Amino acid sequence: FSTVKYGEKLIAKTDLAGDQEDGEYLFSVKFTDKAGNDEITEFQKVIDTVKPEIQSIVMTPQINGHGFINSRNITVEITATDNLEHTPNYWMRRNTTGYNLNAHNPPSIFNLEEPADASLTYWFKVSDKAGNETAESEPFAFTIDTVDPVITISNKAALEAKPWRSDADELVLNYNIDELNRDLCE
Repeated sequence: FSTVKYGEKLIAKTDLAGDQEDGEYLFSVKFTDKAGNDEITEFQKVIDTVKPEIQSIVMTPQINGHGFINSRNITVEITATDNLEHTPNYWMRRNTTGYNLNAHNPPSIFNLEEPADASLTYWFKVSDKAGNETAESEPFAFTIDTVDPVITISNKAALEAKPWRSDADELVLNYNIDELNRDLCE
């Protein structure tokens, strides 16, 4: 006949033999019945108390000095380290949404395709196998603008017809700019 017994045993870090450093440990559990029959089962556990570190975050194309990029296709590459040299998990948050895990390979590169021109903010973080997380990165705030400005010179014919005789001559340019971000046109 068969009897199943259920139980629970709390294993604390202080139960580990030795110096208890972060690392991978193999646990062996031995069960012995009243007749002296033994069964040994093993499991591995990673002990990791150190957060990974983000070394760099590079966004391509880069955000220009005015806070714009002119592409909807964005690549973000994160360089991070983990004290146990495991491959970290890379996370991204877009605007006010929650964090999403990058499931692509390699996981440290986000290939993003935004559906439309918009003002966006990205944040990034990294977690390790044990669940330790870096702090949220500084925000990457920018506006995607992929539309070329339309410039109309209303007196173009007059400008082309007017002779330029000396340094003292002046030309008056009458123009209109149709641009989403008119204040930033130069």
